[in-house]
Amino acid sequence: MVPTEAAGKDILIALLQGGDFAATAKEKSIAPSAANGGDVGVVKKTDKFPKYREVISTLEIGQVSQIFKGPDGYYIVKVADRKGGTVPQLTEVYDQIKNGLLAQKQAQRVQELTDKLKREAKIEIKDDLLR
Repeated sequence: MVPTEAAGKDILIALLQGGDFAATAKEKSIAPSAANGGDVGVVKKTDKFPKYREVISTLEIGQVSQIFKGPDGYYIVKVADRKGGTVPQLTEVYDQIKNGLLAQKQAQRVQELTDKLKREAKIEIKDDLLR
């Protein structure tokens, strides 16, 4: 993380030319993780800000991101490794699936009833009563 976009561009150029990410982070970053060579550890789905999570989700292992704006400055990130998540058991998500399908069916039924009422409605406008 750096304070200006210009500083970020200079760093990105250096990294794309083969510069060491950790050494550059130690030297130029203003983030708390600078002392660790920019290593922020494992980033969970609820960590950081949305743009950060979006960027890291698109990167391959070892790939460096483009510059992006964050709440505290301009960021360049590198994914060092990925940890696999766990797939929940059906018994764990059964109620969520059931409730989601029920809500979907209810919304569909409400829409069907609304459409039927619109088709069958007999609306008379009595201009003489409006005056």
